[in-house]
Amino acid sequence: MRIGVVYVSEQEIDFDGNLKVNPAGINVGSTTKLDLAQAVRVGDYHEINDQWAVLGTVGWEDWSTVDSLLVNTNGGGGSIPRNWNDTYHFSVGAHYKPVDDWLLQAGVTYDISPVDAKDRTADMPIDRQIRLAVGAQHQLSETMTVGGSLEYIDLGNSRISDPNTLTGDYQTNRAFFFALNLNFKL
Repeated sequence: MRIGVVYVSEQEIDFDGNLKVNPAGINVGSTTKLDLAQAVRVGDYHEINDQWAVLGTVGWEDWSTVDSLLVNTNGGGGSIPRNWNDTYHFSVGAHYKPVDDWLLQAGVTYDISPVDAKDRTADMPIDRQIRLAVGAQHQLSETMTVGGSLEYIDLGNSRISDPNTLTGDYQTNRAFFFALNLNFKL
């Protein structure tokens, strides 16, 4: 059995550039600060036998500290309230080795929503997330492995229901990711 702990500190990202206002064709200099929450995850890997292993992760992200998004322009600035909540992350997975040089992987993840529908904004229509992933790794030699994975993410309902600003939802709120990898061991 292997147990791991990951901590990611809070980060502040600064963006600057120009906003183009159409149809007036006005360009305005702008800056934005985006805070990313601190997070802690604890994971476990347990080999059942030579072919099977199970994995699990539990995590917490401190999104309640992200109370607003600051936007400044040459003509002034303001903040967009976020009112986010802390989130929790749960995942389980399995590894299966049908033969020595192949590894098949599968897993599912659930993250709770950081925001209620009344506080959700159109620029970040975030809800709970469910992720399903499959992958395969093939060991070409003692020093080289090639693989790939496919991930489907259901990003939830993402309904926006603030009668003072916007109401509505996103008809399609999902994503697919495909990755290829090549690993060398020195």
